[in-house]
Amino acid sequence: MPRPGDFDGLDAGPYQPWLDPLLLAASGDSEQARQALSTVPRPPHDLVQEALWCVIARAAASVGHLPVLRRARDELARAAAEYAGAGSGLVSFGPVTHHLAAADAAIEAHASATGQ
Repeated sequence: MPRPGDFDGLDAGPYQPWLDPLLLAASGDSEQARQALSTVPRPPHDLVQEALWCVIARAAASVGHLPVLRRARDELARAAAEYAGAGSGLVSFGPVTHHLAAADAAIEAHASATGQ
């Protein structure tokens, strides 16, 4: 998770809707992050699609939004053999398999804690 203030003043341009839940979660505003996750649009089918699903998964895991976390995990599973965002040539969040493992662990932990 980013530290509070790490991205103050960031102009994320068209990617703002996918970053907002993560930044809200990182600031400690879990309820606002959950609300943002409930309305976050599907990432566009472009070269950073998997990276955006990783951001969504991280935010959802941090605030326990299991429906969105499960969806992000399912979307990422299609790219299990890839590096998240690497096709853009600008950013890579590493192997998608690492994000899948983190999502699985978060799903298991939240499901166990809440009986879901």
